[in-house]
Amino acid sequence: MLKNFRSQTSADGLAVRHKPSTRVVLAFAATGNGHMYAAEALAIKIRQADANAHVEMLDVFGERGSFAKHLVERGWHAVSTNPVLRPLYRSLYGRVLASRTVTTAIRWLGSLLSRRITRLPLIDIDHYIALHPAAVPLGATLKKSIGCRFSVIATDHVLHNLHCHDSVDQYFVPHSCFTVGSMPADAIRSRRVWHREIPIADRFDNCARAFRSSKSECFRVLVTFGATGLRGAQNLSLIRHLVDNADQSLHLTLVAGKNIELQDAFLALRDRSSYKDQIAVYGLVQDMANLMMTSHLLVGKPGGLTVTEARHLGLPIAIVDTLPGQEDFNCDAVLLENAGTWIENGSDLMKFITELRDPNEWIRWSQNRVNQHESVVAVTPNPSLKLTRYGRHCKPGLRYSVHCLRPGLQYLPPRAA
Repeated sequence: MLKNFRSQTSADGLAVRHKPSTRVVLAFAATGNGHMYAAEALAIKIRQADANAHVEMLDVFGERGSFAKHLVERGWHAVSTNPVLRPLYRSLYGRVLASRTVTTAIRWLGSLLSRRITRLPLIDIDHYIALHPAAVPLGATLKKSIGCRFSVIATDHVLHNLHCHDSVDQYFVPHSCFTVGSMPADAIRSRRVWHREIPIADRFDNCARAFRSSKSECFRVLVTFGATGLRGAQNLSLIRHLVDNADQSLHLTLVAGKNIELQDAFLALRDRSSYKDQIAVYGLVQDMANLMMTSHLLVGKPGGLTVTEARHLGLPIAIVDTLPGQEDFNCDAVLLENAGTWIENGSDLMKFITELRDPNEWIRWSQNRVNQHESVVAVTPNPSLKLTRYGRHCKPGLRYSVHCLRPGLQYLPPRAA
């Protein structure tokens, strides 16, 4: 990523000039572990590209245990699981982010709060990289006060008004990225938006090379709802249907993340099955790459990092739920790229598994993969392109208008069309 910042953007006069000891700050917010893991992966890539780089991680909501951190985590958990707040948040998400007035007010409030962050020796920062919309106001403040370089990396498949600021030098977004609001269009017209996939750990490169040769005769399904395990309990009926249909030729790996209650529920489902040996239950795992490498299908919700990791390997995705807001766009990216399907119930899931058990069919699905090392190219917007969904890939439509940054999506893959 840092090499791209230095070399591949010089055509537009945006090349980064680094001192012998470069100080880079990666700012994220723990509204989900994907933002933090993406920042950790990017930190490793920067150190590999520049041995003299000094990289610091910054959670803009404070350290774990702080009041602000606890408030944000509890609030996001309530929004994600409460049957009243969840649809309300989803309906307001697009309207708020598409309103220039509202986002300007939120950004102004964020800039006031960012001035209270004093633990960083700000004068030494060379490059500030925001991996979360909440980290953008602090970057704008630093850009204005010390003139550091300011970049934004979208860790979900959506670019909206809270990502954007006039002082941002560059935006790095996934190939299948959607925009909400007018400010992203301003950034696109000024050619500050560049395609680059969400940063993932290097071990996925090694797994990608061994992905196709690692498959056994037993069909393996990996079930995960992210590191936090959110929405896992709400989808137990679907997982129960999957467990009840397990047999000698179907191996299930159930990952609960940090959610202890979900892990206990998975263990209870395993204990009632006649094929306990075919079902593995884990809590928080450190090496998701190997689990994905040995699997034929990923079942769960479409977190930005999870989707990128699976698509990098070519692992088909069965989406059973979405968190309101950004994961709706992640789901649309998967469906439009024909990298997975939307699952309504257990019967749909078993039909999809039956389809993928045909080796030719599985290879056809797994060919829709992305490459982390594709060259960075400037985005050419296509404002007239609207989201479309077909056949059994259908998912309830978003309640606000968006358009995709990738013009090639107007020529949909044969299976999607």
